Amino acid sequence: MGTVRSQFTHSGFCDRKHATDRLSSHEQSKDHIEAVWKTASRAKIAGRIDSELAHEMDRHEHYWQSLLKRLISVLKFVCERGLALRGDNETIGSPNYGNYLGLLELTEYDDFLGQHIKNLASCGSGHTNYLSSTVCEELVRLMGNRVLNETILRLKLPKYYSVSLDSTNIQL
Repeated sequence: MGTVRSQFTHSGFCDRKHATDRLSSHEQSKDHIEAVWKTASRAKIAGRIDSELAHEMDRHEHYWQSLLKRLISVLKFVCERGLALRGDNETIGSPNYGNYLGLLELTEYDDFLGQHIKNLASCGSGHTNYLSSTVCEELVRLMGNRVLNETILRLKLPKYYSVSLDSTNIQL
């Protein structure tokens, strides 16, 4: 390594106008690829200083992904049936909180979701729990956009399609 003296590795780089091009060529250089490969292989052999932090971040990411999968499943269930999502009160445990929170509370038999609701549902605003109406509406909006895009894609694919109309002639 170190066969080519690069501004990135020795003297620094201050040409902002051409930074993107120079950085791209540096990332494709033999020295850079070799350095990245050696860093990755050393991390596998000797471990990383931040390995515990990396594992904690992976656990955190997996936790929130698991929660979002469950929330989306409940939302799909409620929306497919045309049921109202929210009720008069959006507090878990209140009698009039709506179908969405009601089904989430019913899923307390799912240990993961039950534990999440128990620990984070009553923390109030300012704490991330993904149970708020704002998150619910955002998920519904994203799901609606996905359905719309899929429908548009399906309409654009066939060369021909037909439209059926039923009309009656009404005379006054």
